[in-house]
Amino acid sequence: MQIPREFEAILTFRLTDEFYSAPRIDAGGLSQGMAMVFGKGRVAIFGEAGGFTAQRIDDGEPFGLAHPDAGQNAQFALSTLRWLAGYTP
Repeated sequence: MQIPREFEAILTFRLTDEFYSAPRIDAGGLSQGMAMVFGKGRVAIFGEAGGFTAQRIDDGEPFGLAHPDAGQNAQFALSTLRWLAGYTP
């Protein structure tokens, strides 16, 4: 999974405090995740876990699975887990 052009990565561990002041880099073309068969199993690695979790920012605003614009995140997480388990519905 490649990040689209014109996306930025924000370099901070305190996003709510430093959203506007944190340094940023061009993230276009970087990998966000990958999945592959490895040996006798499967592996999936993702660079950010927010899309797999339901969280709220300090002011109560949802992000990750809970964000209103993230309608496909739950299906993506379920599909990833099914692929890892070798499950075929």
